[in-house]
Amino acid sequence: MDPELWQRIEPLYRAALQTPPEKRSSYIAGACGSDAALRHELERLFETGSGDTSLDPHTPGSGTGEFIPRSTGTLTPGQVLLGRFNIVGLLGSGGMGDVYEATDLELGRIALKTIRGHIAGNPEMLSRFKKEVQLARKVSGPHVCRIHELFVISGGAGSDGRVTPSPRTPPYGTPTSNTPSPATPPPGESEAPDAVFLTMEFLEGLTLSDTITQSGPLAPAEAQKLALAICDGLGMIHSAGIVHRDLKSRNIMVAMRNGVPTPVLMDFGLALEVVGRGAQVATTITGPGAIVGTPDYMAPEQFQGRHVTPATDVYALGIILYEMVTGKQPFSAPTPFENAVLRGRPFVPPSSLKKQLPRRWDEVIRKCLQFDPALRYQSAAAVADALRGRRVVVSFPHKGRWAIYAALALVLGLLTASIMPAVRQRVHGMIFSSRQKHIAVLPLDFVSEDAQTEALGNGLMDSLSGELSNLSAGDQALWVIPASEVRNKNVKDAAGALRQFGATIVVKGSVQRQGMAVHLALTVIDTKKMRQIGFTEVDSATGDMEGIENEAVERLGRLMNVSSSSISSEIVGPTNPAAYEDYLTGLGYIERYDKPGYLDLAIASLNKAVATDDHFALGLAKIAEAYRLKYQLDRDAHWLVEAQSYCARAVAIDPHLPAVFITLARIHESTGKYDLAVQEFQKALDIDPRNSDALTGLAKADDNAGRLVEAEANFKRAIALRPDYWDVYEELGNFYDSHGKSQLAIEQYRKAIALTPDNEQVYANLGGAYVNLEDPKLYGEGENALKKSIELSPENYAAYTNLGYLYTVEQRYAEAAAANEHALQINDKDYRVWANALAAYEWLHEGQKAAFARQKMLPLLLEEEKLNPRDAQVEGTLAGIYAQEKENDKVYSHLASALALAPNDPDILSTAADVYEVMGDHRRAIEYLNQSFALGHSRAQFLGDPDLISLVGNKDIHLPRH
Repeated sequence: MDPELWQRIEPLYRAALQTPPEKRSSYIAGACGSDAALRHELERLFETGSGDTSLDPHTPGSGTGEFIPRSTGTLTPGQVLLGRFNIVGLLGSGGMGDVYEATDLELGRIALKTIRGHIAGNPEMLSRFKKEVQLARKVSGPHVCRIHELFVISGGAGSDGRVTPSPRTPPYGTPTSNTPSPATPPPGESEAPDAVFLTMEFLEGLTLSDTITQSGPLAPAEAQKLALAICDGLGMIHSAGIVHRDLKSRNIMVAMRNGVPTPVLMDFGLALEVVGRGAQVATTITGPGAIVGTPDYMAPEQFQGRHVTPATDVYALGIILYEMVTGKQPFSAPTPFENAVLRGRPFVPPSSLKKQLPRRWDEVIRKCLQFDPALRYQSAAAVADALRGRRVVVSFPHKGRWAIYAALALVLGLLTASIMPAVRQRVHGMIFSSRQKHIAVLPLDFVSEDAQTEALGNGLMDSLSGELSNLSAGDQALWVIPASEVRNKNVKDAAGALRQFGATIVVKGSVQRQGMAVHLALTVIDTKKMRQIGFTEVDSATGDMEGIENEAVERLGRLMNVSSSSISSEIVGPTNPAAYEDYLTGLGYIERYDKPGYLDLAIASLNKAVATDDHFALGLAKIAEAYRLKYQLDRDAHWLVEAQSYCARAVAIDPHLPAVFITLARIHESTGKYDLAVQEFQKALDIDPRNSDALTGLAKADDNAGRLVEAEANFKRAIALRPDYWDVYEELGNFYDSHGKSQLAIEQYRKAIALTPDNEQVYANLGGAYVNLEDPKLYGEGENALKKSIELSPENYAAYTNLGYLYTVEQRYAEAAAANEHALQINDKDYRVWANALAAYEWLHEGQKAAFARQKMLPLLLEEEKLNPRDAQVEGTLAGIYAQEKENDKVYSHLASALALAPNDPDILSTAADVYEVMGDHRRAIEYLNQSFALGHSRAQFLGDPDLISLVGNKDIHLPRH
């Protein structure tokens, strides 16, 4: 069947399936009207028996697609795709293709969805499939089916099929892995692939539709629980700027997650992205006014082909809610047109069909199903609140509010002396704490100078910060600066916390210890007004550090007017107080991992805690992080193996610790396994959707894997989560700068500096971005920013490195060499610093120093290659080193690897030009140089490259305009 015809017939076919056989002919006649071709094709589907959609209701679903005619499938059990995906068996078939159970040799059990060959050859239909993946990957959460990757195969779908790569531009001067993003063929290749398939999470369970069919209407309590979860998933979709447009009970899988039945929303095939106010981009091949969706769940505006909004999905949600508690549809008619007419008429209240159902369900469903979208709930969260029975709190009008506050303050002043301490703390929080709660816990004062006691204090500081970050602020305005950042910036007072981090609230305190007894005193300070919000003291005669900490968090929460009712499982400590003290001590050593021997002390303390309580999962997770940091310091891959082992032990005890999955993700990043890193970051987000570390990590992993659209979207989600925190703006700036969007990067760096005026790290990046703009008039701005960074932190080697590069661009080679030498005095373990120094030495014709730089670079590069063999930048740099050393057999093997990993990377193409020019092949050098210019390599980078100086002025070189 022609794909465009299938697009028209699919919703009618689905509706016809649900029509009783005796009424099906009249339904088809009414639905197709005067369109004879459409009627013929629809009737033919049923006449040929293709309408058999039966599936074993116990068959695990994939979470994607509406199963229609069953197919024998094109893949066979035991077949292996790309040497990675082992086909287990066919699950079902749909209009777009077949869905299989498969085993991913990296991720385990997955579902694999193919796209039919005649559709894959249609660029528009393939575009829809790609868009489905892009939209689905923008949404993360426990109630949305997780999409892994889209593969486009040339040369057949067998194990020898080739995945075609897509172009990307890596950061200048930084190592990247250019893992192919397989959905885009390179220029010049056929755009009609042999096979296309999608991998996704395997969901084992029944659709909500099948659940209702088999077991009947849900009990009110069960319906409430599932409905709230569905609202949560729909809210995640809408928050990503997407309207689903095909929400229905058959597109919701009730899957088992961690042993609990969990509804999971799936199938983004008809989704539509809301780009801006009134602007929409559909994934389907439909023109303006096209009607898409499943008639029984379509809102009136969908029937009419009008503008859709999240309220359109809320309408479908209302249908689903009705179906869940009654087992029926609120509107039922033999044709879509009659169904559309019924939308404007009253329906039978569900409580009259199910007597024990709370009456509020009638009102909630009635409002969801309003004909006018403006009269419905405007968000899934509003539906959830209504189902819970929450009422809107009426606030006082602005006029006269201050008079009410004054009267309240007077009454409180009279009563404060007589109220209980907890109430008094809450009152202080209500009156004095600011609405935006950006909290910094400063280093705690300890009387003792003993290293172990100091470590215990540092650990307590870190743990307090972690627990405070789990407090729930009703306005979502609470975030806590990590203790490691506070310590790294050496912030010790409220003014510094405000200046460095934009912290509005500071917690400062001291710990005293006499024998077993411990006394903790904490002061909460408003940094903007520089006044004390409150003060609290906690004591324990037995030295129970966990008890002290929990009580402190409760009291701090009251003082800051935030709730401590929702604390994640991550703060659950051991049952033994001694184990918790060892844990805090180990945590403190980790915080100072830069000190020699401290990581070993951390591991010893944490192992002691775990030995005391072998079910202390968080202790195991922290040991894993300590080993990962050991690898980061000495690059010994053995530590990563140890880290993974401890992560596995932690997950086996408690699979709900975000910290474990973040550590695992960073381990995968270190070895270039970016797809695996994405999966682990996503698991952390499933547990804690507000975890900005996981969200930022996910964005970086997407960037490294070449998924630039998804990466940018996740960086922006991280900013939306913490809009007043400098770090997320810097990360987005780094992303833009690495992809040639330096002006956008500068805007983000400026935002970060506005929040933290003394941040040397951001100034270093800002200076680099000004250099990358390649406007000589702005080089002075770049130099000022870099010198400001060095002024703020004289040990900032990155600033010296960037300054050296700026001087090279300006042909100030002696100053460039001096700046890079200063950077090497601070850190000589980064091959990129040696590379910048090497360029300066070559321009200065200092051959002995250049040879020494290459000698120092080589072992660093080989170690990087061992850890991440998919790093194109490392492979290209190795080829350049071997070219200078005339080791011809090694030159071309490394260059071939670099070009295979990143065939469309302008920096890699420029490196190829360097190599061929050094090897004396001027023709190939010019060829690759022109290719690099075509993909964005700049004139300044070319003119600053000493290996290509002989090509300057060559008439065959097509220099880009300045």
